[in-house]
Amino acid sequence: MTPDPEKKKRKKRALTAWQKHVKAEMKKYPGLSFKEVLPKAKLTYKKSPRLVNPVSPAPKKRGVRKMAKKVKRKRAGFTLPMAVIVPLVAGPFVPPGPAGWGTPANAAMAGDWADAARTACVSYTFFDPGKPGVKSEGFKWDGGNAIKMLLIGFLVHWVAGKLGVNRALGRAKVPVARI
Repeated sequence: MTPDPEKKKRKKRALTAWQKHVKAEMKKYPGLSFKEVLPKAKLTYKKSPRLVNPVSPAPKKRGVRKMAKKVKRKRAGFTLPMAVIVPLVAGPFVPPGPAGWGTPANAAMAGDWADAARTACVSYTFFDPGKPGVKSEGFKWDGGNAIKMLLIGFLVHWVAGKLGVNRALGRAKVPVARI
């Protein structure tokens, strides 16, 4: 390989004061390895204080940039939003509309599964599929109590999240429950 002409043009870096000191120490102790000389050099090395000139700006620090450390975060645990879970569980025990409607839970306990499904459908969707053999009445806008409760629960959960209530419960180490 032919030597690179630009390599010859480059100047050698000047040795720092520490490097010069270590070199001088190695001359004092011939036969010792570099590792053996370093502790002796550390004992005898004295840094000279930098002179600060008020007219000239302070010298720039040069060195290796430190990389940012990765932050290890704890995984979020299992939580239950109570404002959503409570209406979801209570829905079958609430009549879907005004007086005259039974609850889906009462109909199911009585063994009338068709009426239980019908009242649950009205309670969660406003739609009345009708009784078997009877024409459907369509949407019952006065029904849907369970879905109304569920939507209010979602709204309460959202507002609690915006206000930071759930974060405060998490910091207070309240297990599982959130609003």
